[in-house]
Amino acid sequence: MSCKKISNNKYRIVVEMGYDILGKRMRKIETFSGSFEEAKQREITLMKEYYHKGKKTNLNSLSFKEYSELYMREYCLNNVSKRSYFDNEYMLSEIIPYIGNVKLCDIDARLLDSMYNKLKVGKRVKIKSSETMLHYYRLINSMMRQAVKWDLIESNPNEKTHRPKKEKKNVECFYYAELETMMESLVDAPIRDKLLFVLALVTGCRRGELAAIRYSDIDLDNKTIVIDNSLKVVKGVVDETNAKNCSSVRVVHITDNCIKLLLEYKEYQDSIRIKQGDKWVDEDRVFTGKNGKYLHPDTMTKIISKMIKKYNLKKVTLHGLRHTNATIRNEKGQDLKTISTSLGHSSITTAADIYMAVSSEQLSEAVQIFDVLVEKTMAPKIGTKDLIN
Repeated sequence: MSCKKISNNKYRIVVEMGYDILGKRMRKIETFSGSFEEAKQREITLMKEYYHKGKKTNLNSLSFKEYSELYMREYCLNNVSKRSYFDNEYMLSEIIPYIGNVKLCDIDARLLDSMYNKLKVGKRVKIKSSETMLHYYRLINSMMRQAVKWDLIESNPNEKTHRPKKEKKNVECFYYAELETMMESLVDAPIRDKLLFVLALVTGCRRGELAAIRYSDIDLDNKTIVIDNSLKVVKGVVDETNAKNCSSVRVVHITDNCIKLLLEYKEYQDSIRIKQGDKWVDEDRVFTGKNGKYLHPDTMTKIISKMIKKYNLKKVTLHGLRHTNATIRNEKGQDLKTISTSLGHSSITTAADIYMAVSSEQLSEAVQIFDVLVEKTMAPKIGTKDLIN
C-alpha cells in the first residue's frame, strides 16, 4: 500500500490485491484529488474493499480466456517451438470471441462443436479446410488435457466432439523416368540453387532441415549429413530448435556427385565471403544469403519455384522433392522401413500413405501378374487346318 503525492493536492494511491489464478500481481491504482488527510482516508477505504482480494479467487469462476493465458504462459512457453507458440496465439485470438467468457468448467462437447462450426465458416467468405480445423481441434484438445492434469476440470470435453478428418493431398512429384530426361537442363543453373535442388532431392529433407544444415554436420569421408535441427523464422525471430520429432534426428547419406557439387559450391561461397570481408557473418551454414546469415526457408521455396518455371519443368515444389525422394526409392524397390527412416518418420505408414506416389509404369507392371491367370480362361487358338476341317 502507498499514498504518494504527485502534484499539489493530487495523490497516487496503490492497494495490493494479491495475485490472481494466473499468478499475476493485482493492484488497485487510483489518482485522488484533495488534501493529504483526505487521501489517507481514501486509502483506508480502498484497502478495506480491495486489499488481498486476489487471494480469494475461485477456480470454478476461471473463464476460458483466463485459462488460455495460463496455458500459454505455464505450458506453451517452455514446451513448444516459437512457431507453434505464435500459431497458438493466433488460433486463440479466433477462438476466444466464441467461448472466452465461458467458465472453463462449463465447457462441454456441444459448445465446442458449435464453436468449430462457426470457426469453419468464420467472418470471411472462404471456408476453412478440414486440415486447418484439425489444428484448432488439436489445440483445444491439448488445452483440455492439460486442464485435467492441473485438476481444473474432471474430464476432457473435446474427446466427445467431432474430430476433423485429415485430407490426403496429392502433392506433385517427379518420377525417375522424368528426372532422367530433365536433370541435364539444370547444368547451367546457379550453383547454390542447383545444390539446394539436388540435396532436397537426394536427402528428402524438409526445408527447415535444409536451412539448418551447417558444414560441421557434414562428414565427407563417410558421405553423410547429420540432421538434428530445423530452422524456422517467426515474425523475424529465428527459431532453430531440435528436429520435428525423435525420428527426425537422423543421419542421411549423400552420393559422390553430391559431394563434388557441395565442394564446388563451397569454393564459390568462400569467394563471396572474401569479397564481403567484415560484412560476412560466419555461422558455418551451407545455405546462406550474401552476408553469410541463414537463408530463409521461404526463400528456398521461391528458389525452387523459379527454377521450375525458368527451365519449364513439371510444377513440383520444394516439398514435392521430398515426395519425389520417397517415390523414387519406392520405384527402385527399397523397403518401407528404409524409406521411412531416411525421411525421418516415426511411422512406416506415414511414408506409405503421404509421401509415396505410384507411377503409371508401376501400375501397369503390377497388373501383369494376373495376365497368366486370365490367359487360362481363353479358348485355345484355332489354326488354319482346324478351320478347313
